[in-house]
Amino acid sequence: MLKSILKLSLFGVFLLVFRIATVQAATTWYPTDSGEIDINYLYIGAPNYVFAIFDDQSSLIDSDPHLILNSTPIPSTTIAGDTIEFKKNGNDWDLTSTKTGNTLTLSDSYNFKVALRQGIDPNYTWIGNADFYKVSYGQYVLLWPQGITLQQVDAKPVPVPTSLLVLGVGLLGLIGFKDKKNQA
Repeated sequence: MLKSILKLSLFGVFLLVFRIATVQAATTWYPTDSGEIDINYLYIGAPNYVFAIFDDQSSLIDSDPHLILNSTPIPSTTIAGDTIEFKKNGNDWDLTSTKTGNTLTLSDSYNFKVALRQGIDPNYTWIGNADFYKVSYGQYVLLWPQGITLQQVDAKPVPVPTSLLVLGVGLLGLIGFKDKKNQA
């Protein structure tokens, strides 16, 4: 009985870690082979919001370096997007918005986060994307609360680390091996 509970607990911990890693992976993105990201804004039922790109290591606070994608809050309408160009700079990547001219340097990576905030008031906090779904190759729609969506083209979510899957399978294998040994 105790062994069964232990097995289920270990499996539950693995699933929890896997789910957390999946959610985290959904919040971090990278550009595809074009070296740029074309972004279209699609708003539904939202007041004025500002979108920005943050470094993938950012905690999404105002003091963290970020690239504002729209210079003024955008109302609840469909707005033509922006192109973010990625250029290698040593170990870093420099991002430039062709629409606003804003820039950002990603440290030791070209992975990034997209976040939104209501208006330009710094008292509001940045919100990372809550979920996403794939439209076609390289096209994803990012979903936030209150029906706010952002269609992101030429970018992909950072995949869940395969080492996590290998770890989980290995743990399950060890549990099964120990059971076989105890039954013999």
